[in-house]
Amino acid sequence: MIVNLVSVGEATGELDRMLLRVGDAYDSEVNRRLDAVFKVFEPALLVGMAGVVGFIVVALFLPLLKIMDQLNQNK
Repeated sequence: MIVNLVSVGEATGELDRMLLRVGDAYDSEVNRRLDAVFKVFEPALLVGMAGVVGFIVVALFLPLLKIMDQLNQNK
């Protein structure tokens, strides 16, 4: 695609305009690919964050449950 656009731009004398078109095409392609990557990455990040929060909650409540169990055994 680039070679064809450059040859047409050289033939018509509008190389700068053709190179801008190539740049726009690559820019839109990069944006599409980045959007696709982030659409996959976002749920994975959400699951990872949920795992971290769940670990913190369990880490906070386990000592409390042990203390409550020891208090019930002493009675």
